[in-house]
This record gives sequence, C-alpha cells and structure tokens, in this order.
Amino acid sequence: MCKSNLKIAAIVASALILAAQVTRVINAEEKSKEGTAERNGIYEIMVD
Repeated sequence: MCKSNLKIAAIVASALILAAQVTRVINAEEKSKEGTAERNGIYEIMVD
C-alpha cells in the first residue's frame, strides 16, 4: 500500500515538473515573439 502511494506521488510530481517546464518554454516563446514584434515595429518606424 505504501509503495504504491509512493509510486503515485512520484508520477504526480514528475508530471507537475514536466508541466512547469512546458509552460516555461511556452512563456519564453511568447516573450521572444513579443520582443521580435517590438523590434520590427521600431525598425518600421525608423524606415518611415
């Protein structure tokens, strides 16, 4: 009983860690997209 609970806890913990890493990657990609858009906007203003 105790061992199966530990296995479940380990699976849940690893799933949470994976989810945290995925959200961090998604957030980083969104930030880099925003930064690129801002740079492109500044470049377009300079060209005008």
